[in-house]
Amino acid sequence: MDFKSRLPNLLRQSIGGFTRLMHSWRSLALLASWRFSFL
Repeated sequence: MDFKSRLPNLLRQSIGGFTRLMHSWRSLALLASWRFSFL
């Protein structure tokens, strides 16, 4: 069972996916607020 060496890789992948999700959500919210300001 190679769990101890697989854990940091999994943690890094989940953190990368989370930051990517936050960046996309923030850009989406920025785009929505930019569109609503021009309505």
